[in-house]
Amino acid sequence: MLVQYSTIKKLFAFGLLFAMASPSTQAQSPQASKLLEDAVALQDRLLNALIADHDVDQARDFYDDQFVLTTSSGKAKSKTDLL
Repeated sequence: MLVQYSTIKKLFAFGLLFAMASPSTQAQSPQASKLLEDAVALQDRLLNALIADHDVDQARDFYDDQFVLTTSSGKAKSKTDLL
């Protein structure tokens, strides 16, 4: 990958903290909303690239240990099943 995973993770964390810094009683600024949207989209692209590259070790960090995916047929898959 061209961009280090740790760099993207730090950028995502910064974007998330920045977006959450606005008081919940006020509307979020367009800049904060855009920053958060871009950070989430970047994380999504990174996860998809890791999956396409079969990089299980780095993809593992994206999922909580209690993560459960429910398929369209109703079958539940754990983080371990997914990876």
